[in-house]
Amino acid sequence: MEKTKLDALQQKMHNLEEWVNGRLDLKLAHNLRYEKLCLHPGVELPSGFKILKFNMFDGHGDPVAHLKDFCSRLGGLENNEALLMRLFIQSLLGIAFNV
Repeated sequence: MEKTKLDALQQKMHNLEEWVNGRLDLKLAHNLRYEKLCLHPGVELPSGFKILKFNMFDGHGDPVAHLKDFCSRLGGLENNEALLMRLFIQSLLGIAFNV
């Protein structure tokens, strides 16, 4: 292949790489907004509420046992479903979180 054709092809590849990288950066930046990251953005924690340490569930093991453990740690919050949903997410890892 001639040098000028090769240079033109390399320039086109470089331009395409820059375009793709720019598009990926824009997409990533859009997905990093709070509204996209927070699954329950409107849920506020009660005043003085301290986040508990949860046993984590990664998709392996007994999901019902995990739910029972989670619920037993949150006695008194059973009437606040939005808060329970927000906290439950914090007890998931890996594939269990990404489902």
